[in-house]
Amino acid sequence: QNETDETNCNLWPCNNLYTRCNYAWTCPNGIDEIDCNPLSKCYPDGHECVSPISLEVICLPVNRTGNGVVDCLGSTDERQHCREQNPDNPTLRYRCWNSTDCVPSNCHNSNQCPVEQIQSFWNQCQQDQNIARVIFSLLHDIMLGSGFHSNNKYFILDNSTRFTMYTSVTNQIQIDLASSTVDINTNPSKRELITKTISFNQAWLCNRGILVFLGLDKREHCLCPPSYYGDRCQFQNERISLTIQFTKKCAPTCDGMYSIILKLIDDEETIHSYEQFTHMSTEKCNTKYNINLLYNTRPKNIMTNYSIRIEAYNKI
Repeated sequence: QNETDETNCNLWPCNNLYTRCNYAWTCPNGIDEIDCNPLSKCYPDGHECVSPISLEVICLPVNRTGNGVVDCLGSTDERQHCREQNPDNPTLRYRCWNSTDCVPSNCHNSNQCPVEQIQSFWNQCQQDQNIARVIFSLLHDIMLGSGFHSNNKYFILDNSTRFTMYTSVTNQIQIDLASSTVDINTNPSKRELITKTISFNQAWLCNRGILVFLGLDKREHCLCPPSYYGDRCQFQNERISLTIQFTKKCAPTCDGMYSIILKLIDDEETIHSYEQFTHMSTEKCNTKYNINLLYNTRPKNIMTNYSIRIEAYNKI
């Protein structure tokens, strides 16, 4: 980033992990979405743009976006006008060429614009998925919530209506609305196409953990599984990983239900961690139990000897 980009971005809440690479332009020049998609023809330092001259997807450098000069059809490089004109309707983001009118951001509705209608742009847009993808990208303003300057951009019950389901040109799935399960064979009248938008940055922010938001300021926080720790669950705990399976050795009529207890202990009989589960010899003979036993100090005491104790109690 050059000095101009950094100054431009400091005016906007775009230098955090939530807004980075989430497809929605939070910075006026979209610098927060640069170097995000390796599959883009403009990766890593440009934005995709539909040329009003050739009607093809070209690459526009960052220094030509957010500068007040419209270079792309739909004004995908200058998004402020439609945002200010329709702050509560993020679907109206396509700006007609040589006009101040804003229409819904899809191929079909671009036909409402006089210049695009003369060029039959909407027809070419429908036939070329690359063009459709660029125009459809304007709809990611939905990620910003109602009103571009809104501080409440996260999904909570109070603002759930802002995060509307919308149809994408790719990654469409059919869902049975009655049971919320994937089913493509029955009750077609109860289906509709929806798209699940995934933020890959958020998906991997916590590595093996779960991302949650804390407090009114929606601070990002990671809930880590026992085997990992760190603010992003990026470090592995020292532990003993144990896989155990039981084999029935007694007579066929010997059926039982057992409580199995596994303990990690040191030479002073201190229990560092344990796992307990119920094993049924009639049903789970082929089951393998994968257990992680953690030391109660980090790092473990290398001067101490450790062992695993396995106890089985017949519950009958």
